[in-house]
Amino acid sequence: MIAETYGEDLATQVGFMLRTSDNDAAEVLHRMVAVQTGYPATWEGAAEAQVAALSTLGVTIGHGRVHDGSGLSRADRLSPAEVVAVLSLPFADTRPNLASLRSGSLAVAGVTGTLGPAYLRYRSGPTSCAQGLIEAKTGSLSGVIALSGRAVGADGRVKLFSFLLNRVPSTLATRRAVDKLATTVTGCW
Repeated sequence: MIAETYGEDLATQVGFMLRTSDNDAAEVLHRMVAVQTGYPATWEGAAEAQVAALSTLGVTIGHGRVHDGSGLSRADRLSPAEVVAVLSLPFADTRPNLASLRSGSLAVAGVTGTLGPAYLRYRSGPTSCAQGLIEAKTGSLSGVIALSGRAVGADGRVKLFSFLLNRVPSTLATRRAVDKLATTVTGCW
């Protein structure tokens, strides 16, 4: 053997994908779930594998629908309650294998990733008090804005949230309005 190299572990890859909203990585991970669980690595196979994997973890996608891994498809249909059910998995005492996703896997308000300074989020006004208190995944399509994650409340407890707005302007002003909603979860605004 001349050389050998290993990539990052799965938790690190998932964290990078979530923090940076890397859609390509999301699609690769989506297909990897299919391959690992015996489903075809097609759009349909990966979607079926994802729903089946969530089911084994105790999360039922009721009326929702998963089409892709990145959330870019307009065929995706998940409710905020379904998203929070998925977000709750790393915090369940029965899932210690997911504990590494509890902190640092999502963008940090005003600090990193798609909630960092380059995106002008949590930098001024009523949301600046939430810098570092919110970790979340952003989502944005034309007419759609989403923010889902965890916030540390004034009482010190972790609180999960998911906001999904449809038929809204996909502007910085709308994103900042959603940031204000998440800031209220912390109790600092």
